[in-house]
Amino acid sequence: MLGSLKVAMRTSHAPVASASRSAGFTLIELMVVLAVVAVLATLAAPSLRGYTAQQRVKNASYDLAAALTNARSEAVKRNEAVVLRPVTGSNWNTGWEVVVVTPGTSLITNQSSAELTVTCTAAGTGCAGVTYDGSGRITGDAPRLQFTSTGASVPRCVSIDLNGRPGTKKGAC
Repeated sequence: MLGSLKVAMRTSHAPVASASRSAGFTLIELMVVLAVVAVLATLAAPSLRGYTAQQRVKNASYDLAAALTNARSEAVKRNEAVVLRPVTGSNWNTGWEVVVVTPGTSLITNQSSAELTVTCTAAGTGCAGVTYDGSGRITGDAPRLQFTSTGASVPRCVSIDLNGRPGTKKGAC
């Protein structure tokens, strides 16, 4: 004889979604998400400000190194003296320019940011400019230029080696 077979009926007590309710977010859920995003943005803003200042210093030092490389290249190409000098006197904060010495023609002018401070250290008259001769070597003293900015934690140094090649490094000169 076959035992009695019990069949359990399963009933669901879950609410049935009504056709009138639309899918999406409630206003409270949206406000909570916006509050979390605002808190995270507030925490990230100070570190972003320091990062931006540090990148400004890095970009300016690379711009000067590129201008030095360009001046050296122009001197070799023209086989005559080319100088990279500050736009105004010996103040590197206002920018710099690459000038062919004989005709006095300015090839490149670069304006520095007002938020940057450029400090030049050199023996003799090296801060007045860097002159490359026709062989690509510098004549006179080689300056070291240090870039700093408010908000940037680490300065950058642009220096020139004995062959006339510029280099940048993190840290003070």
